[in-house]
Amino acid sequence: MLTSFFAKSGTINYLLLALSIPLVVIAKGFYLEGTNLKISSLLLGTLVALVIVLAFLLFDFILRKNKLTQANTYGALIFTCLVLTQPLIENLKVFLTLIVALLFYRRLYSLTNEVAIEKKIWDAGFWVFILALVYPWALLLLAPLAIAIGSLNQFSWRFAVAPLLAGIAVVLMTAAYSVLDPDASMSVALLALPSGTPLAFKWPQQTWLLALYVLGIVALLIGALHLPKARQDTSRASKIHLQWTLYILILGLVLMGLMPEAVYGVFLLLVAPQATIILVGLIERQRRMAIKELVLLALLILPLIEILLK
Repeated sequence: MLTSFFAKSGTINYLLLALSIPLVVIAKGFYLEGTNLKISSLLLGTLVALVIVLAFLLFDFILRKNKLTQANTYGALIFTCLVLTQPLIENLKVFLTLIVALLFYRRLYSLTNEVAIEKKIWDAGFWVFILALVYPWALLLLAPLAIAIGSLNQFSWRFAVAPLLAGIAVVLMTAAYSVLDPDASMSVALLALPSGTPLAFKWPQQTWLLALYVLGIVALLIGALHLPKARQDTSRASKIHLQWTLYILILGLVLMGLMPEAVYGVFLLLVAPQATIILVGLIERQRRMAIKELVLLALLILPLIEILLK
């Protein structure tokens, strides 16, 4: 049933996802706070839900525009489920940074359509540097961007300079903002957890962190195993997209291992979008309906499991 329903891309699919997001967010609030849930928390949860709806719509647009998946809503469903697994569901700023990351991916994946390349590279660099104001490790996304630039059929020195010019623009904007408001802090690790390492977490949290990491590794293995076949059977753009996806996923998994204090943020910004692309490809290639249903059902209950582990 799940497979048949989300194999389509009708209005009802998006409407169902959009309505389910605020229900899950509010349910999390009531589960954690019970009758002590304040009106202010309820309003904040509503804003968070709206931002997540915007995020899944933007992500779905990226998938469709760049033909990363077929015409279905598997990507929107899986991405929404992975986003809703995050324990920082009440933090509006966290999900605003997700929008910034998605804007970067929008420009990155569109580079295979070699039109207005210089502008796309500048935009991609701009969003990376904006994200780096929040998380300095986001500058590492310049590496996949450099690989993407190197994969283009045409090359110009302007392509290499464009991200640097974007970085200078962000620095100048930040400096101007600091002059206007000296007390403002533009660099805050919004996604970092209060605890220093996963070893400081209680066992349910440790289990959940391990589950997220294993999910990322499984997605990496699926993508890596499919890569040789993709090189033979798919278009050049599809092959390049898969390679870029794997590069970013590897970067995310490495950072999750090296930076436990920011593990949830890394998962949300780097691992979840790339894992979604790979898992959607797996479902689309799978002929056995039972396996498709099992994969979708397992992903669908992930947010519920995260709540129960609190």
